[in-house]
Amino acid sequence: SSWVITAVSSDIGSLVNLDADDLVGRLLLGAVQQDDVGPLLSAAVQASAETSIALTVRLLDRDGAWTPLCCVLTSLAASTDR
Repeated sequence: SSWVITAVSSDIGSLVNLDADDLVGRLLLGAVQQDDVGPLLSAAVQASAETSIALTVRLLDRDGAWTPLCCVLTSLAASTDR
């Protein structure tokens, strides 16, 4: 995975001070607080089609503030291998 954000729900604006267009095309690992990168990578490895992993990461908003955001990772690739 290249970790480039390719799609974001327009609902993101109600959660953080960002529009979906602010995130699309950005590197996910660059938008997340550095201390959250390790847990995010670990969750991505653990996630599968049968097991979703939930965690909270801090996302940098347009004002430069770190906003906590709960996300759930599920491997879509694993579900297409069947």
